[in-house]
Amino acid sequence: MAPPEPDGDAPEALAAMLRGVAPQHVAVLCIGNPTRGDDGFGPAVAAALPRNAAFHVFDGGSVPENDLPRIAALEPKVVVLVDAVHFDEAPGTLRALPVHGLREDDVSTHAGSLSVVAEWLEEACGASVLLLAAQPAQTNPGEGLSPQIEAAVRQAARLLSLAVGTGAEEA
Repeated sequence: MAPPEPDGDAPEALAAMLRGVAPQHVAVLCIGNPTRGDDGFGPAVAAALPRNAAFHVFDGGSVPENDLPRIAALEPKVVVLVDAVHFDEAPGTLRALPVHGLREDDVSTHAGSLSVVAEWLEEACGASVLLLAAQPAQTNPGEGLSPQIEAAVRQAARLLSLAVGTGAEEA
C-alpha cells in the first residue's frame, strides 16, 4: 500500500508517511546553499538533527545528487527531502509537499530539480519521497539565515526526530 500523499500540514504529513517505517529505513536528504541566506535551511536542519539518530541524515548542500548512490545503497523505504522552497506563505512556514507536480519556478531557491532527485530515488530503491519545505524570507548571497528560518530549522529538526523516532515501528 502506497503512503498517503502529503497534504501540506507538515506534522501530520510526516507522521502519515513515516507510520510503520523503522528509523533505519528512513533517509533525510537536506539540500541548500548556506552562503545564500535562507537557502541554507536544509544544511542547517542536517546540523540540528541528533548525531546519534537512528535514521540516516545526508547534508547534500547544493549538489544533492552526489549523495543519491549512497542513499539508494541503504534501500530506504522513505526519503525526506528538506529544502527552502517558494510557496507564497509567511517566511519560516513549514509544509510537507508532494515533490511531483511542483513547477520549476516554484521550487528550490538554487539550481537543480527536486522532482529529478525524487524520480531517481524512486527508481533506484523504490523509496517514497516527501519534501519538507520552508518558505524563505531572503536568499541574498552572503547573508545568514533569517530569524524566521532559524525558528523553522528548530521546528523541522524536532518534527523529523519525533516523526521518525516515535512514529515508527520496527519493520
